[in-house]
Amino acid sequence: MHAGCWSGPGRQWLAGLSLPPASRRVIDDDLALIDALADPVARLDAHGVGELTALVILAEVGDFSRFAYEALNSARASPAARDRWGG
Repeated sequence: MHAGCWSGPGRQWLAGLSLPPASRRVIDDDLALIDALADPVARLDAHGVGELTALVILAEVGDFSRFAYEALNSARASPAARDRWGG
């Protein structure tokens, strides 16, 4: 990611701020979340999805594997689903 406060110099600035403990925890949690989403966002970005859109998709959908599992089960379950999913 390369957005302002969330990258190198911005993180240093955030780390140097004197904040109340609750605010520090919020900042640290937000940075940890951004770090955790870096790889999934990069994968979506590689497929032509911009970083902001990728973050929104990941925030809304979460774990994509549940969709693949449901699609496979549906394809096995009904002829119509098999036609739709190419099974």
